[in-house]
Amino acid sequence: MVNRRSLDDALTPDEQSFLETGKTAKAEPKPKSEATSKKENTPMARAALKENFAQRPTAQVPPSSALPQFTMAGAVSLNVRIEPEISTALLRASMDRKIQRLDPFTQRDIVAEALAEWLKNHGYLA
Repeated sequence: MVNRRSLDDALTPDEQSFLETGKTAKAEPKPKSEATSKKENTPMARAALKENFAQRPTAQVPPSSALPQFTMAGAVSLNVRIEPEISTALLRASMDRKIQRLDPFTQRDIVAEALAEWLKNHGYLA
């Protein structure tokens, strides 16, 4: 196994003093025995302590009918798979409407308008 050395061992005294502002340059680097003893005292070297956490009281969740309705601001991403014919027709409609400068002309706006109309017709959107 390869013995690893700490960053402190690789630094020169000038570099070490630069990192430790306000301290003077060290004449000699730390001995390895001191560096290994530091590693043994690190928190990761000790065994993990099992801590008992007090259980917090859980808040009661109201029934779903009592939850307030909310709407999200902005647009959300939606990925769906559709038939190639629909995709081609959507692209064609988008380009034709853009050339004629008709609104909506982006694929996103066309799909959103069509989906909103379907949801309204079937009672999912007010």
